[in-house]
Amino acid sequence: MECFYGGVGVLDFLNPLASVQRLLLQQQVEKDLASRLKMYRKRDPDGVASGVCMAAVDSETGDLQGFVDVSLTLYDENSNRFDVGKGPGTKAFEGGTLRRPYLANLCVAPRHQRKGIARRLISAVEDRVVKFAREGDNNGGDASEPSSADG
Repeated sequence: MECFYGGVGVLDFLNPLASVQRLLLQQQVEKDLASRLKMYRKRDPDGVASGVCMAAVDSETGDLQGFVDVSLTLYDENSNRFDVGKGPGTKAFEGGTLRRPYLANLCVAPRHQRKGIARRLISAVEDRVVKFAREGDNNGGDASEPSSADG
C-alpha cells in the first residue's frame, strides 16, 4: 500500500493525524481492491466478466512488485457517459451498451520503481484489451490470474 500513499516517515510521530489518515486510506484501498476482485469473478448471463487484475511478481523471490486492474465499463455513445464499477451486466443509466476499458490502481512498490515494471504492466493491460476486443468479451482469464512482468 505504500505505493499509493507513501510509507511511514521518520518524522511521522510529529503528526499523528497523518498516520491515522494513512491507515484510513489504506483500509479504503484494501476494501476497494477486495470489492473489485469479487466483482471481476462474477459473470453476466453472456459469460462476460467485468475486468481482471494483473500482478508483476519476481519469479525468483515471489515478491509482489506491482499490480494493475482493468475493467470493462459500460459506455453510452449518445450521452458520452461511462458506468464504472457496477458489475457485469448492470447499468446505472439507460443506453449503456458499449464496453470500454478502464485502467485503475496501477501500483509499483517503491523498491521496485524505475525498473520498467509499470511499463510492462501497461503493456500487459494493452494486450488484454486487444484480447477483449478480439473475443468480444473478456472471458479469457480469472481475476486472480498473475502476469509476470519481471522481464
